[in-house]
Amino acid sequence: MSDPTICFGGIATIALSSSENGVSYQLRESLTNNDIGTAQIGDGGDLYFTVSPGTTTTYKIVAYHIPTSCAVDQTDESTVTVNPVPNANATNSSQTICSGTAITAMVLSGSVASTTFNWT
Repeated sequence: MSDPTICFGGIATIALSSSENGVSYQLRESLTNNDIGTAQIGDGGDLYFTVSPGTTTTYKIVAYHIPTSCAVDQTDESTVTVNPVPNANATNSSQTICSGTAITAMVLSGSVASTTFNWT
């Protein structure tokens, strides 16, 4: 399975390669074992599950063989890493100046370490 990285509020796609015909696949949160979304029926191709976690979360897929009623947890888990959205705080952001007078430097800071700010 894939291990995507998203920003907070984003949507991640978890891919399961080579599904099997006649098998139902259910995405679950690994820690709570709660179902996420609806199960998908394998067709021999890849299956895609979408999630939007608020924090970094690990998922697993349970395969349920419909004809035999056997279920098994897939051994490969998918971890969706959620990066926080940085905020920008400006110091000296509001200044009144006269023509020809220098301004005081504006300083940007934020809540996420190693954030780079760019003017656009």
